[in-house]
Order: sequence, then structure tokens, then C-alpha cells
Amino acid sequence: MGRHFARLGSLGVGDDERVAVMGVLNLDPHSFYSGSSFASADEALLVVTKMIEDNADVIDVGGASTAPGAPAVSVAGEKKRTIRLIRMLAAEFGVPISIDTQRASVAKEALSVGATIVNDVSGLKHDADMAKVIQDAGASCVVMATNLRPGDCRTINEIKSALRESLQLAAVANIPLEHIVVDPGIGFGKPVECDLQIIKNLSVFRELGRPVLLGVSRKNFIGKVLGYPLPENRLYGSLAVTTVAVLEKIQVIRTHDVGATSDCVSMMQALQLAKGCE
Repeated sequence: MGRHFARLGSLGVGDDERVAVMGVLNLDPHSFYSGSSFASADEALLVVTKMIEDNADVIDVGGASTAPGAPAVSVAGEKKRTIRLIRMLAAEFGVPISIDTQRASVAKEALSVGATIVNDVSGLKHDADMAKVIQDAGASCVVMATNLRPGDCRTINEIKSALRESLQLAAVANIPLEHIVVDPGIGFGKPVECDLQIIKNLSVFRELGRPVLLGVSRKNFIGKVLGYPLPENRLYGSLAVTTVAVLEKIQVIRTHDVGATSDCVSMMQALQLAKGCE
């Protein structure tokens, strides 16, 4: 279906670009992986500095965990965790900043202080105002496959259908197609067999005509396959799946482990571009 290209803020992502690495910055202590949660702005700034040194292309800031069973966070609480820090990051660093939220009011404020991307795991379906907020700001977005709640799209056909619906919502709101990246939605309580089938069939999502983001970092299906209940032990499994993703022409990898993931991506792409030895 031709060459895929989009802009995530100022970053171009697509078939002719280096696979982009999105670093995860969680500000909710109930994130499923405690190693990615940071309670203070000073600590978060140090972590982001290290991510950028490790070649992060985007920083994804979230203030309300979407892990199954995580306690609900109020709008005010989500803003308190994210807005001040996003303002600081935008002033300090030059990489694009993404706000990971399903709430239009949180997205609007984040975009007003320096974020340029909205990562919405509901695929623009949780909050009816979200698409307009993104369009009004001229922002980019990542839309994840969701019907009513994250994790409820399990089969390949369900995922493709849900993503098409999100693309239609974006079109109605006049969000430019080149501002959209799609996410098939690994995890979020799905059975491990469903996640494995998504990984096996990554190439089919190219039919949607958009660059694809994949978030597999330390997720539950890796623990189930390898026998590691704790996310702390799932780095190597995450990198194995990242290798597959690069081979299948996925254009954005979302990760808790920027340095290791960036090295994996760079090695795989060097192998793909290698020419014959003379």
C-alpha cells in the first residue's frame, strides 16, 4: 500500500525513516512496572536526560495508569502529575513530548504547555472532545485499537475494525492523516494467545495505510511465555519481540528501556541495510 509516513510532532516516522523509539515516563505509582514510575519532577528530569542520551526520539508522559486493576485517577490528579512536568520538559529538551491520556481536558492543557502528541489508548472513543482538541492544536496522535475499553479488541479483525473507526473519527474532526499513527494494543488484560497472534500478524496492520506503533515493553504476555511473574525480569523477552517488530517494518517502538531498545533497533536496521562485502 505504498510508503507509510506520519509526523509525531516534529519527528518524521515511516518506512524510509529510522525506527523511532518512544520512551515511557510514568507518573502514576500504580503503573504495572514500578521501574518506570517516578514520584518527583527532579527525578523525572534526570530520567528523561538519560533517555535522550540513549537516543529516545519521543518522551511519552502519563499520569493515570491504564494497567488492569489500577486505581482511578481524577482529572485534577492527572493534570497535577503531568502538566508542570511537561512544561519543564518542553523548556529543557528538544524532543517531541507525548501526553498519554484518554481525557480531552488533560490533552488540551498538555498541548498548551509543550506537548505535541496525544497517545490515546481509547482510540479517540473515551472522550468525545478529544479529536477536536487534537485538531485545534494541530497536534499528532497515536490511536490504539479499542471498542469500549482498552484490551477489548482481541482478534486481528477486531483490531483492524476498531482502528478504522478511530481513523474515521479523526477524519470527521479534520485531523490530517499524516498526523496519525496506529497501535494494535498489546496487553491490557488480553489472553497471552491474543497478544502472540498480534505479534505473528504485524504485517497486516500495514493495510491501514498508517505507520504502526508497538508497545510490548515488559508486558504480561512475555512473563507468561518465559515464566517471569515480575516485569523486572522481562527485558530480554521485550527485546526479542522488538527484533520481530523491526523485521515486520513497525515504525515506532514504545519502551521502558530506551538504551537497550535503541541498540536493538540500530543493530537490526544495520543488518537490513547491509550491502555485500567486496
